[in-house]
Amino acid sequence: MDRARTPKTAVTEEQEAPSVAAALDAASRFGLRPAETKAILREVLAAVLDWRQTARRLRLSSGSVAAYASAFEHPLMEEATRLV
Repeated sequence: MDRARTPKTAVTEEQEAPSVAAALDAASRFGLRPAETKAILREVLAAVLDWRQTARRLRLSSGSVAAYASAFEHPLMEEATRLV
């Protein structure tokens, strides 16, 4: 059930490739201040970084965990972690 990671919506008119940094830079277009944007990124990371432990607590099968791994373990998560 591995899914190819393809952007569905461009981050900005200048950059179609997915990038956390580009999303942070574009946040002001939506009325978000830089500190507020970083706080949201930290909140999202806190919610998803321990996804494997959550999956274990929910007693998901190892097959299900493996199927979802590509949604949580990829370069964009690493980029987000570096940016907070």
